[in-house]
Amino acid sequence: AMGESYEPTDTAWATRAKAVVSSLRAAGYRMPLYVMSREGGRNLPTLLARGAEVVAADPLHNVVLGWQAYWGSNGGYQNAYGMTLSDAFARVAAGNVPIQVGLIWHSDHQNPGDQQTIPYASLIQLAQANALSWLWWDYRMGRDNLTQSGTYGQWTSWAGPVIAAFGVAVRTAYQQAQVAP
Repeated sequence: AMGESYEPTDTAWATRAKAVVSSLRAAGYRMPLYVMSREGGRNLPTLLARGAEVVAADPLHNVVLGWQAYWGSNGGYQNAYGMTLSDAFARVAAGNVPIQVGLIWHSDHQNPGDQQTIPYASLIQLAQANALSWLWWDYRMGRDNLTQSGTYGQWTSWAGPVIAAFGVAVRTAYQQAQVAP
């Protein structure tokens, strides 16, 4: 419903998100809505501070908020938001809104100077330990593909560690998507 956004304030983000939700519901759309945070989806404090009002604004209360945990290892986002990734996952788990965690392997291009890869395996484990919903970004959309063609089982050369460690979760999600109406 609302992808990566770049509103300058939490208030501007919440205002836009509620307008998007309202517009889609007014048009008769009844499926779940996915609303990403600002700063390209990286700003978790926005979701924690204002996400509940976006969910409450949906007459169906069927909004999932998206946070891209692409914080890398140079401390840029951690310093900006005043929390470690472990703290962030704990806050999501303790929160009162549905937040899905987006994970990927590459350094965050929006975090200048960070050439490290993201410790995705430990973050997936952290998400699972906190009973959080997570998704791999991108299954088949760009340079971070898990698959060569979008087909389960046709993995890219570097996707092996993700599939070896978390293949049951990936396979389950794939199978559920195949039978979804």
